[in-house]
Parts: sequence; structure tokens; C-alpha cells
Amino acid sequence: MVCCSNQRQRGNVLHFSETVSNIKIADFSGKIVKNIATEEKTIDVSDLPKGIYVVTAITKYGKSINHKIIKE
Repeated sequence: MVCCSNQRQRGNVLHFSETVSNIKIADFSGKIVKNIATEEKTIDVSDLPKGIYVVTAITKYGKSINHKIIKE
């Protein structure tokens, strides 16, 4: 599973190499700042302020993944 950020587009978008669901984005203190229940391959994070976040999601095979992102 690959998660990457594309900050050159208008706004910030996270791209996943496969469809994920139950996406949660938490700030560095652990507070959930975004929760997406639907299945997605991309997530718009342009509404999040600058900071460090942890993205947690479930793959279509039921595996939990975690990625740290830095929004500048």
C-alpha cells in the first residue's frame, strides 16, 4: 500500500495505490480531525491547517495501514 501527497495540485490531495475505507486523519496530539467512512483512492486535505498528521485506513483486504503526513 502506497500513500503519497500531491501538493502541486490546487489544494492538497492524498493518493492511495488501492481503494481504502474508514479513513481517519488525526493531528499530532491524537485528535481525529477528519473521518471518511466511504471507499476512496484519493482524499482532499486542503481544509486541514499546516501540521503533522497520521492517516489510518482499512484496505479492501481488511488490513489497517498508518501513514504520517506533513502538510506545509
